[in-house]
Amino acid sequence: MGAAHTDTSARRQLTVSDLYAVNSCLCGMGKQTTMPVAGQAAGVRGMGERARASISALQAALPSNPDTIRVYVAGSQADETATEASDLDIYHIVSGNKWAQKHRDIIRDAVGGRMDVDIVVDSPETVGKHANLYGSFEYWAAHDGILIYEDRKNDDWRMVRDAVAADVHLPDCVERWLGFARQHLEVGDSDMREHGSDVPWSCLMYAMSVRASLAAALTHDGIRFKFTRRLADMAGMLRDHSIIRGHRLDMMDGWGPSASHVRRMRPTADDARNAARMADAIYNATRAYTATRAYTA
Repeated sequence: MGAAHTDTSARRQLTVSDLYAVNSCLCGMGKQTTMPVAGQAAGVRGMGERARASISALQAALPSNPDTIRVYVAGSQADETATEASDLDIYHIVSGNKWAQKHRDIIRDAVGGRMDVDIVVDSPETVGKHANLYGSFEYWAAHDGILIYEDRKNDDWRMVRDAVAADVHLPDCVERWLGFARQHLEVGDSDMREHGSDVPWSCLMYAMSVRASLAAALTHDGIRFKFTRRLADMAGMLRDHSIIRGHRLDMMDGWGPSASHVRRMRPTADDARNAARMADAIYNATRAYTATRAYTA
C-alpha cells in the first residue's frame, strides 16, 4: 500500500482463509455455508420455514434456465440474522444477457407468494472483476453467502469458480478502492462543469467517491465491511475499530449533503460544491492514511 510499506510479510498474498481468520478476531466473521441440494436447506439455522421452502422451490426450478451458473442466498437469511419479516436476497450469476427478464422471473415464480425476494443478476465478467475485491457486494455475496445451486456444465462455470476462489491481496484492494474514489470524483467534477444543472447526479458521484475512500481505509485496517452500507455506518466502523482516530479522515463529520438529501434528489448547487470539496479532501486524506503501516492487532 505505497512506499511506506517495508515489511514484506505485510505484502504477501492473503487467501480467503487468511481473511476469515483475521476478521473473525475483529468482528466475529463466520464462514460460508454451502447447500448444493435441497435437502440441506432445512439444516441452516436462522432460516424460517418460508425461506427453506422457497430455496427448495428454487433448486427445483433453476435447472430449467440454461444460462444460470451459480445462485447464492445472501443477506440476513445467509448470516443467521433473519426474522419473520426478512426477505430473501438472491444473487444470480448468469451467462449471456444479465438484463434479460427471465433471470428474475424464474426466481420470483419459484418463490411465489411465500415471501418478498430481492434479486441481483450478475455476469461472469463482473464476478471476475470484483469477487476478490474485499468489501464489494460481489465479494460478500460469494464468500459470505450460501451457494444453493450451480451448473458445472455451463461454459462459464469454471471462470466463476476461479474468480470466487482467487486470493485476495489487501494492498491491491486498497488501491482499487482509491481508484474508484478518484474516478467518481472526476466524473462528478466533469458533470458539474458540463451540466451544472444536474446537481443530484454530481452529488451522487461525490457520495460514491467518499464511500470508496472509506472502503479503502476500512480495507487498510482489515475491518469487515460491506460497500452497500450507509456512509454513516462505514464512518462509524472506522471510528470504532480503527487507528483512524485523530486523523484527518475525521472530517467525515462535515460531509454533506446527507445521503437522504441525495435520495430525494433535491440538493442545491451549494450542496454540490461543498460535496466536491469534501470528497476531494476525504480522498486525499485517505490516500495519506493508507500510506501508513497497516494496523495489526
